[in-house]
Amino acid sequence: YTTLSYVFGWFEKNTLEKIEQPVDNVIFPPIEMHSCTYNKNKNELIIFGGYSKGELLNTMYSFSLETKTFSKIEYPDQDIIPIPRSSHSALIVDSILYIFGGSAKDGQLLNDLWKFDLNTFMWEKLSPEENEEETVKKDWPKPRSGHSMCYQGNNTMYLFGGKVGNLNEAND
Repeated sequence: YTTLSYVFGWFEKNTLEKIEQPVDNVIFPPIEMHSCTYNKNKNELIIFGGYSKGELLNTMYSFSLETKTFSKIEYPDQDIIPIPRSSHSALIVDSILYIFGGSAKDGQLLNDLWKFDLNTFMWEKLSPEENEEETVKKDWPKPRSGHSMCYQGNNTMYLFGGKVGNLNEAND
């Protein structure tokens, strides 16, 4: 594992900046299969979940694009948080981070939707519960990992593709 991170600056100029964390104070562990989204309100990257050193994560970090430093985001309510996952999708709308699906322990595929308020640091589950109406659950996306999600505006998110079963790729 390495303590290096890279910032590509291709929007205004073609640059590559290498950022090295002090080895004795590594806040941000090496992570794979995580999500990374841009929070324009605070000019930071938000990193959630993933897989590190043999363990699935549900932790969150911010990376300030101004100071080039990582910080761990603590959740005040530990009772309402998503289970650890990797290969999920994430996006930020205004000051809300949304995450969907991914892969949990033992490869279990997920289809839960969560929102995280980046101002209050509180999670809320948005996906249907077991006791919801069948019509809502019938139209809900299948469990998946490795998919993508984007925001179009007009309160519309699109979810596409991913792995929905044992090596079955989706095109919905």
